[in-house]
Amino acid sequence: MLTVLEQPLYKALERLARIEHVSLSQKVRDLVKEALETNEDAMLLQFAESREKTFRRSQSLSHEQAWGRSLAGAAKPRAKSSTT
Repeated sequence: MLTVLEQPLYKALERLARIEHVSLSQKVRDLVKEALETNEDAMLLQFAESREKTFRRSQSLSHEQAWGRSLAGAAKPRAKSSTT
């Protein structure tokens, strides 16, 4: 796979990689992953906002209706045991 970057963009990536003591390909990979995660977050936010606009509490299910048990009967987190 071959990707061509404009010279200023390439130089900026090179500088970032050098500052962080990582390879150029690793820096590009990390930035692409971060961009994809940011894009996914934005899409999920947009989806949540559209769902929120149509939400009607009168049509929603209670916890018990949805999960078949009440919140009072839900399992409580276990205390951490110390092993020394």
